[in-house]
Amino acid sequence: MELVVNTDGARLGVEAARRLAAVGRIPIGRPVTDAEFARVHDAFRFEFAEDHRAFLAVGLPEGAGWPNWRDVSTDRIRTSLRWPIDGVLSDVSNSAFWPNDWGQRPASRVEALAVARQALATAPQMVPVFGHRYLPAGRGTFGHPVMSIYQATSIATAQIWWTTSTRSSAPALV
Repeated sequence: MELVVNTDGARLGVEAARRLAAVGRIPIGRPVTDAEFARVHDAFRFEFAEDHRAFLAVGLPEGAGWPNWRDVSTDRIRTSLRWPIDGVLSDVSNSAFWPNDWGQRPASRVEALAVARQALATAPQMVPVFGHRYLPAGRGTFGHPVMSIYQATSIATAQIWWTTSTRSSAPALV
């Protein structure tokens, strides 16, 4: 059965899933259903970007490092969703990390963490793809680079199934 694709974002996600399956080393489970996507939204209050949603709608990658979006009761997904923010807060607390656009760093560690939490509350929700690789959430969005996030460090990554979109110069889910 061929999946009908109606948007550029969906085409990118379907192509990424096709490329991952072609590698042949990652088990691909059954597609994530609309009801399962709704459960994810209800449990975690975000919607997948179009390319990420289409990728999962082709089939759910299985195994170590891949989030199991069917099991919304698991703490593993909650921990993965908090990982980017928790990592930044760890660097604020335990090192000299402090972006200039947050203003003057408070002298107190407790106050610095409060300011950091407030600033991070406006950051996009990052959604785990695999391990510590993330895409931003956002229904109607696509073509974002996959970010490797570790504490306050984030790097746009390119892996075998990710490539450059024809609509932008950034690495995108394809």
